[in-house]
Amino acid sequence: MRPFFCAIFAEITTMENFTDTQVEKRRTTLLTVLCILTWIGSAFGLLGGFSNTFGKGPREQLNQMQEQMDKMGSDNPAASMMEGIANNMAANMETLEKWTRPLGILALIGVVLCLIGSIMMWKLQKRGFFIYAVGELLPGIISLPLMWNFIMGMTGMMGTITKAMTVGGFVIALIMVFLYYRQTKYMND
Repeated sequence: MRPFFCAIFAEITTMENFTDTQVEKRRTTLLTVLCILTWIGSAFGLLGGFSNTFGKGPREQLNQMQEQMDKMGSDNPAASMMEGIANNMAANMETLEKWTRPLGILALIGVVLCLIGSIMMWKLQKRGFFIYAVGELLPGIISLPLMWNFIMGMTGMMGTITKAMTVGGFVIALIMVFLYYRQTKYMND
């Protein structure tokens, strides 16, 4: 009986000697979910960034869209929606040609920063939050003013969808940054 009590007493005294900095921090469930969502979103972001950077340019996309509209015929509702997009693209072609590739590169940089930051936060490193926040917010802050006229020039249902997706995407980015910020108290300095 005596060795059992000695072992328990030894364990209790050892636990009392720990300081707060020696206690191992554990990843919360919310932090785990946020990191996984970031990795999934980053995969889509990489695809979009590569497409904008190395894919067809805006002029080729417009030509392809006009070919598709010709095949559909003028009585097709989808053709009329595509015509509105094509007209807006044609009106803003100079802006699109000037900024599509640079903004694609900026998006790729942002995605890579988000990935690096989320991996660091997965490992409970607090500085990963700051890298993630820059990667999440900076591309939107830079690209929105550059593409504002194009986005606001879109009319009809597609214009409404594009505007909602633009605002919604930025709101989701803010929410993710806020949720990650709330998890920094569980991370190491």
